[in-house]
Amino acid sequence: AKKPRPEKKPTAQPATPANMKIVDAHAYVGDGVHMQHSVDELLRQMDEAEITESRYLFLDEPTNNLDLSHQRMIYRAVKRVASGNVAVCMVIHDLNQAFQVADVIHIMERGRINLSGKPEEIANSIKCDEIFGVALQRVEIPGQPYPYLVFDTNR
Repeated sequence: AKKPRPEKKPTAQPATPANMKIVDAHAYVGDGVHMQHSVDELLRQMDEAEITESRYLFLDEPTNNLDLSHQRMIYRAVKRVASGNVAVCMVIHDLNQAFQVADVIHIMERGRINLSGKPEEIANSIKCDEIFGVALQRVEIPGQPYPYLVFDTNR
């Protein structure tokens, strides 16, 4: 049985070891044999962050090496946790996936934040092309506030 969620008061607090939950997805994603266990463990840790006093959840590439079904499962859990009183900071390299789950995106270049904004601002920024060194095409998707970014593999 799941423990009832304690009531959380929305207060700004600095990130300290006592109120942070750091989850390294690489520790749970392995040779495929343990994949389901890995996803279950990652989800359990996110649930734990949600029901404890954790105010911050740091995820390092939580969907790396996962199939689409498991990626969706993780992103749904991330959105659920973030809809509560837990701030989620996630490293992810696929911009199109980041657009779907992030409220704010920070793009780093050479160890520094070079571009920040809402998904629709980032997706439409020509600066993305410059940062990644590729000419991106933007494909509009009906009902989405941001385009899907694609690049030509022949260039």
